[in-house]
Amino acid sequence: MHFELCRNFEVDQVGGVVTDLETNVKRTMKDRDDQEELRGMMFDHFHPFVKDLYDELGVQALAGS
Repeated sequence: MHFELCRNFEVDQVGGVVTDLETNVKRTMKDRDDQEELRGMMFDHFHPFVKDLYDELGVQALAGS
């Protein structure tokens, strides 16, 4: 199987605001210079996506995965 995850964001790093252009949800960074926080805000949808996919396919995830 192949899945492509894509989202569109607008990042105002000076203001510390990340906007999801699909939902128009704006989130404010605690530390606008923190690249890990920015990465987390942009990719936080991956784990819920995988959980929903596994649930839909009836796949039991291993503990610790």
